[in-house]
Amino acid sequence: FTLGAGFRQYTGDRAHWNIAGLYSLKGYKLIRADAVAPGLLSGHLDLRSTLGWRDATQVRYQGLGIESPADMDTAFRMQQTFGGGDATAHIDRWLHLTAGASYEHYAIHDPTGDLSSVQDVSTADTAPGVGVDPSYIHSFASVALDWRRPGTDYARSGGLYQVTRHFWKDINGTYSFDRLDSEVVQHIPILRENWVISLHGVVVTTLND
Repeated sequence: FTLGAGFRQYTGDRAHWNIAGLYSLKGYKLIRADAVAPGLLSGHLDLRSTLGWRDATQVRYQGLGIESPADMDTAFRMQQTFGGGDATAHIDRWLHLTAGASYEHYAIHDPTGDLSSVQDVSTADTAPGVGVDPSYIHSFASVALDWRRPGTDYARSGGLYQVTRHFWKDINGTYSFDRLDSEVVQHIPILRENWVISLHGVVVTTLND
């Protein structure tokens, strides 16, 4: 259960900046500020920048993969500082290209509450990166075919087909990895959109060790 508050200030017709904070019963915290400038260049370019900090106090860790021990139930506390930006180019009505980059730092601690700490029961073989506070340069590129109508926030028809390639480069060169995200959304209107069947699929895969 989470409570939060935010403030948004418009600086133009659609451009705005906002700041928001969240706090949960388990002590999770998030503070985030965004600046958004959509519809530049006659609607062909959107710009966004983000700066924030989050504190996840009880992140569960149950080992690597399906062969991890059934009785393994540990946790860690993750504090993340992040900041960056991205740009989306609307090539035409359906085709959208996005690219961005950010800096992300992770500080790992013992969890709050009565949960066992990952660092107390795991090694680098069973929990890669245990005891390390990595910093990453995170870059990504995405291509999307999006014809949801009447809008992305309230679609009654159309679909979204999107592929995103992520690159997390560890500044110390140890824990770098890539990831590929694929997402499909398809809305099927029935009886002149009185009913809509919405199908949604996501596949996320790490591309290396």
